[in-house]
Amino acid sequence: MKILTMEQRSDEWFAARLGLFTASSFAKIITPKTMRLSSQAEGEINKIIAEMYTGKSEVCTPQSDAMLRGVELEEQALEFFNFTNGHNFKEVGFVDSENGYGCSPDGLEVENKMGLELKCPLSHTHIKYLRDGKLPEEYKLQIQGSLMITGFDKWIFGSYHPDLPCVCIEVGRDEELIEKLRAALDSCVKTAKEVLESLPKIKSEETA
Repeated sequence: MKILTMEQRSDEWFAARLGLFTASSFAKIITPKTMRLSSQAEGEINKIIAEMYTGKSEVCTPQSDAMLRGVELEEQALEFFNFTNGHNFKEVGFVDSENGYGCSPDGLEVENKMGLELKCPLSHTHIKYLRDGKLPEEYKLQIQGSLMITGFDKWIFGSYHPDLPCVCIEVGRDEELIEKLRAALDSCVKTAKEVLESLPKIKSEETA
């Protein structure tokens, strides 16, 4: 893997992940319960082909008030989370597997082979995380995919709200799920590359 240091959502960050499948969309590649290819996988393949062909990113920047609030709290959240839980996570930009996919962790402790996914949700969502005390299902593939890309042993799912106790949930590797995801991603990358190679020819025939 290659760890890139740049500010997330910067021009450099968008360029680094251009044409790559990213961990935030891995739940659209396979489903965590069946571990089979998702019906949304073709749509993700098409997005990647479009990015590779046009050289333009299709990633949308956060728009909702809740998402913008989360972005604004990121630095404060990481500092408080590290202090409260005794961690030393460092900000990174993007981790490239160099196999056609990557992830954007909210922090890495490289020396301890540990990563961080840190959320800054609204209070009612944070309370849900506190009450459940387990990794939310919707982040399972993102975190297992990040463990796959980095080769790390564990990942922390954290949630920060300035008026409430932190959520800190440690997640280990699910090797069966990781191997299913790796196989699906390798297949998607292969398909995207094959289609990309055919596009100039298709374009030429249509023009003619």
